[in-house]
Amino acid sequence: MSKTPVDKEKCKGCGLCKKFCPVSAITLDEAKIPNASVENCIGCGRCVAVCPPKAIECTETAGQRSIWNRQFTILNCASCGTAFATEKEYEFAQKKAGNPLPAGPANCEICRRKKITDVFAAAFGERT
Repeated sequence: MSKTPVDKEKCKGCGLCKKFCPVSAITLDEAKIPNASVENCIGCGRCVAVCPPKAIECTETAGQRSIWNRQFTILNCASCGTAFATEKEYEFAQKKAGNPLPAGPANCEICRRKKITDVFAAAFGERT
């Protein structure tokens, strides 16, 4: 049997993890302890980030995130190398935005914005 991903002694039952889950993968049991539907989880870590007592277990090692007893591959930006999302989180964001996944390596939001800024600056003669 797998280890429980929530420290029940730390959890205060506030429900913030459920509220901030973008895919509604988290449910609360009778004691208001969170559980996640691993089929729906995208590994984004928002639940971990908003948990005041840090009761939800999440580890990251060698390009992998382990959360809710599931492993997710973390994407690194092709431009700057920064880890920015799990593969599932990136796919979810693209579908929600109505954009197809771009061909080739992914870029983080900062690098995408920089590229767009450079295009506009060049178009208006600000940079060459």
